[in-house]
Amino acid sequence: MQVTISPSAIRAGVGIGTGVLVLTGLVATFRMWKQWNKPEAKRSRKVSTNKQLVEYLAEFFPATGASKRDTIKPSDVKKAMRMTGYTATEVFRKYLHYLIQSREFNTDLVADLVALKEALALTPVDVADALKARAEMYKKKLGFVLVEEEMENLTSVGRRNKLGTSSVFSKLLYLSEYDPLLDQTSEAAQKLSIPTVFECPAWKVDRLRIVSLTDLDSAALERLAASGVASKKSTLASSSFSMSESSVSSSGERGMEEDEGNHQGGTASSSSSQQPSSGNEDTAIDGEGEGEGST
Repeated sequence: MQVTISPSAIRAGVGIGTGVLVLTGLVATFRMWKQWNKPEAKRSRKVSTNKQLVEYLAEFFPATGASKRDTIKPSDVKKAMRMTGYTATEVFRKYLHYLIQSREFNTDLVADLVALKEALALTPVDVADALKARAEMYKKKLGFVLVEEEMENLTSVGRRNKLGTSSVFSKLLYLSEYDPLLDQTSEAAQKLSIPTVFECPAWKVDRLRIVSLTDLDSAALERLAASGVASKKSTLASSSFSMSESSVSSSGERGMEEDEGNHQGGTASSSSSQQPSSGNEDTAIDGEGEGEGST
């Protein structure tokens, strides 16, 4: 017996089959979209992009060995921007985070940052905004700044975290007052106040300010050694400036965002009146609040 299927039934069957295929495709697409937009997935992509940025810029600003900062050109940083999708200010901000958290804070680090700023053709407003954004992120993650005598009743972990806060504060304060990086006569520099962001009183600012990156007196070196983090190449003025990666990561801040040398042998030093005072956004740098595995 021959069964005859009407054209309308065939069309209906094809329509149903097509509908099922389309629905299946839409469901699969939605699931992929949902997976792609999970916070973990977004963070993973950001960390990967930040790492890519750091590795690229490391060609010009190696953590060890001879610096190649004099060879970086505007075309080089434009390549980094195309590669990551970041703006010039974002590139600077993320690399700033990496340098602060993962490299020795010395004259080479500062010179690298200045060279990057110039290659990116950043204005004083751009630099001030980047410094302020980083300060706000650290303040949110690390809390208030404490000095040595205020840490007496803290646990070892709490003390380490607060040493990290003091370290970050001192570095950002130095950079905000460094004229080659931020023109101190500009309106942007006049408006920027790292102590205000950290809600740090003047007397603490005086204690934690890094006076010189090239002089380290024996008393300051002893204070660093007492904290268990000093070395002949230490770049911080006192134990309150010496920060390990764990000091930030244990507070929830993973080095980013924006990842992090001592080429010229520069070291940081504070005034002799200072008392002892210590991550990784981005080495990944952060995830912008972010975490720069690194911001």
